[in-house]
Amino acid sequence: MNVSIEGLFMRADVLPAVGDEICVRFYFAGRKVQGRGTVRWTTDRLPDGGKGFGVHLELPGRDFIEFFGRLLRP
Repeated sequence: MNVSIEGLFMRADVLPAVGDEICVRFYFAGRKVQGRGTVRWTTDRLPDGGKGFGVHLELPGRDFIEFFGRLLRP
């Protein structure tokens, strides 16, 4: 996964369609992190042969903002 405060890239075996609204959930340091967003692009041709998609987060949620802040701390 590649992440920024505005969105993220996720690897996936099954790709959603561009324009789909999705809820992203994952666990970090034992806490559930979630956000809502829209799929902006997909790819099935990553250098390692994998697939993935980019999401623009419209509603990152408090947990996501806290998660991102922890990533930036030295």
